[in-house]
Amino acid sequence: MSGRIRVEWPELDRAVLVDLADDLNPELCQELRSHLPFTVTQEHPVVSGSSLTCWVSYLSKAPMPVTESIVDAPVGRLRFSQKTGSKISIQYGPGLEPVSQGVLGLVRPEDIAALPTIGELVWNNLMWGKKVLRVRYTAEDDEPGEVRTGVSTAHPLAVRIEGLADSYSDVEPPDLVAIRTGQIEDAGSFGQYFSVIDAANGLVRDLTVHTLYPLYRALDSEAIESVLAIYHHIVSSYRFTLGYHGYRELSDLLASVGDAIDADSSPETVRRILEALLCYTNRLYSWSHHNFPWHLSRGFPKHGSGEPAGSWEPPRSPD
Repeated sequence: MSGRIRVEWPELDRAVLVDLADDLNPELCQELRSHLPFTVTQEHPVVSGSSLTCWVSYLSKAPMPVTESIVDAPVGRLRFSQKTGSKISIQYGPGLEPVSQGVLGLVRPEDIAALPTIGELVWNNLMWGKKVLRVRYTAEDDEPGEVRTGVSTAHPLAVRIEGLADSYSDVEPPDLVAIRTGQIEDAGSFGQYFSVIDAANGLVRDLTVHTLYPLYRALDSEAIESVLAIYHHIVSSYRFTLGYHGYRELSDLLASVGDAIDADSSPETVRRILEALLCYTNRLYSWSHHNFPWHLSRGFPKHGSGEPAGSWEPPRSPD
């Protein structure tokens, strides 16, 4: 199968071709091809510098023997991060965060010049516009990949959770709409709900990145009894708070997952249900990131920056 894919942004009328790094991370690249085509929302990081980020439509499990620090990545690099939500990032300028991620590919030289304009449009949309900008990943010839064999064959609850995750690929979840529009009546001291948005954003990131994903990876090395015990401890500390801050559906799903893995604690069933749950929470994390009022960063200018805080700056040419 071809080692080249197409990445396009329908609302921006832009597209680039990418050569996959089959020689470096063949299993990671093949995993991506097997899930093509897919369309998700396009986002931009707020900490790590000049790149375009999207949460993919699947949970990546492929080995990534070759990694590269964000600060060393060339312009045009496609990186993959499994630990922070199964995300693809496309570098269009300087990277700031010295974190290593899997090497996935490189934008074709003739298309690299288009990336800064896309980066500016996506950044401004994240900060101000808040429109839904989609990104579509396809094979170069736009033919579908292999038949997907996901969690839907394992357990009825996995089918339900995976279906919800798929439905939120480019449609905002109702709970996120309620959170960002101040419809969570119980939460928010003294007539404001910014604190609810802020807490909800942090909660879903912590749950998916620092709790569920490490627990899922623990299935490779820990006894299933330990994993179940930790899951129930997590549920007891997260469920009420998530529901109170507006994640009503997620709170209910966590309870259902607890019941399901108690009823069938075989490692395969637990693994498949957790995979579906991570696909779901990754989507919530993506939408929460999109909707957060990042424009408030203008009130926090870095010392000596010389630019209005939060303003997009064109990528610097390498010295």
